[in-house]
Amino acid sequence: MSDVIGPVHIKERPGSEMQSRIDAEVVKLLKDAYERVKSLLKKHEKSLHTLANALLEYKTLNAEEIKRILEQGQGGAISDEIVQQD
Repeated sequence: MSDVIGPVHIKERPGSEMQSRIDAEVVKLLKDAYERVKSLLKKHEKSLHTLANALLEYKTLNAEEIKRILEQGQGGAISDEIVQQD
């Protein structure tokens, strides 16, 4: 849902003007999501590499082991941020 288009239910194929507006809004939403994810990955790159290395070494990790690894890498910041997103 977007502020520009709003909540709509389209029963039939929309006209070309509405389709163009929808397409532009979808592109904007995807670009915004992409930039947000890219920013999060860069922000937590060190912790993600630490977690990846632990997975390469141990093959499997339970929730407590993952929490411990992430807390050691960022002082709990990444695990807290993920919990807040849910």
